[in-house]
Amino acid sequence: MDIEPAVNVAVDWAIHNGVLSEYLSLHKSEVVGMILTEYDEKKVMENLKKESYAEGKAEGKAEGKAEERELSNNLILKLISLNRIDDLKRLASDSVYRDKMIKEFFPDK
Repeated sequence: MDIEPAVNVAVDWAIHNGVLSEYLSLHKSEVVGMILTEYDEKKVMENLKKESYAEGKAEGKAEGKAEERELSNNLILKLISLNRIDDLKRLASDSVYRDKMIKEFFPDK
């Protein structure tokens, strides 16, 4: 899409309606050129997509960590209620064992 005609119309409107009319009258071609050079819709959309992806990824990581923390806390509480202290000690240093215990006590997670 060629936006040059729209930019020219907008600048002419501004001049006609007294919006920076003196400056725009003197520097119209420079202003139009600058607007056309600086705005690249495809690039803007790519940047927005990258930013949105990064935000979504960060939110997903945060949610995943919160869920994992909640599962671990629930497992600890369960093991305490069953007086399985040795299992608690092992959980602190063995993530594979922790995952096994989570599956044992919370099979649908």
